[in-house]
Amino acid sequence: MRARALTGLALANASLVAGCGVSATRTVTRTAVAAPVVITVKGPLQARDISGNSVAVTGTVDPSDATVDVAGQRAQVMHGAFNAQARLASVGTTTIAVIANAPGSSPGGVAIVIERLRPRRVAHVNPGGSGATAGAQGAPELAVPCGPGVSADDLAGCPFAANVQAAYAGKGPGTYPIYNPGTGSQDQVTCRKDGATILCSGAAGTTVWLTR
Repeated sequence: MRARALTGLALANASLVAGCGVSATRTVTRTAVAAPVVITVKGPLQARDISGNSVAVTGTVDPSDATVDVAGQRAQVMHGAFNAQARLASVGTTTIAVIANAPGSSPGGVAIVIERLRPRRVAHVNPGGSGATAGAQGAPELAVPCGPGVSADDLAGCPFAANVQAAYAGKGPGTYPIYNPGTGSQDQVTCRKDGATILCSGAAGTTVWLTR
């Protein structure tokens, strides 16, 4: 009788365990990913926005308290609008990285790619003969003759050299802005006497020689 009671108790316990069952619980943790800082570039967008060997980079960021680095330099940010100056290669491709960071946001980034082409060498023909016209006397041998009394380097080009020659005729020695058709922008040019010629050097690296 005792053995039967123990057996019945054991069966009851086994039934209880089977009724409760055993379950495995898997916990899934979801990590929220912070939204990146939104960068909107306002400039440069066209060739006329580029002047000389530097360019103004402007735009906006959201959130407005983000910090912005342009080409590795900290930009000025006010009410979500930023601006900075970035240097450009005289000829070739320059990539300007714009990186923004803000508390509670993941970093945002934009790359601005600017390519500056070397002005084409322009051959000028004498109206009364053949071949290139003479340039400025005393100009280097590698200078491009652009007309009577004016020569230029490859970077300046003859259309710009003609504008420099006309500007110098009216203003003489000094520093003043001159429009460069090759870049579509103004170049700050300084003209001074240099031996037998007038040497006109532009802020963008251009050089023009004029005969006095």
